Amino acid sequence: MHGRTLALTALTVLVHLSTAQAATFSADCSTLQNTMDAIASAGDTINVSSATPCTPTYNISKRDLTIDGGGTTVFSPTVGRAFDSSNVGNLVLRNMIVRGNGTDNGGVALSLDSTPTIENVTFQSNHNPARATTAGRSTSPPTRPAGRLP
Repeated sequence: MHGRTLALTALTVLVHLSTAQAATFSADCSTLQNTMDAIASAGDTINVSSATPCTPTYNISKRDLTIDGGGTTVFSPTVGRAFDSSNVGNLVLRNMIVRGNGTDNGGVALSLDSTPTIENVTFQSNHNPARATTAGRSTSPPTRPAGRLP
């Protein structure tokens, strides 16, 4: 009888996991990091609303999240990037403005197992004018001789 109870319990857990629904949470600049770290799960959406620019650098700690700025939220870090993360899976950044601060190579850096989808996002100042080379190579676009078209 103990074996049958264990099998039934395992089946109940599998059914519960397969019927889990994605959730939607609301956050502002000061609560976004905690919402990503402690509240949201893979597949969830976080709607961020703020009347003033969000200035921290956010480390996305969960995979497969959607972060939606509602079309008006501005992410403009004073140091670093707006989002600097790795292994975020199928992250979606949507409906926001991301401003780089001009000193850290742009507004977003996602690495390793990250396949982001960027929807309706405006990038501003997404460069580092002080950095001219990377590993001995120019990061400037190639130049063409005057009067010649590609």
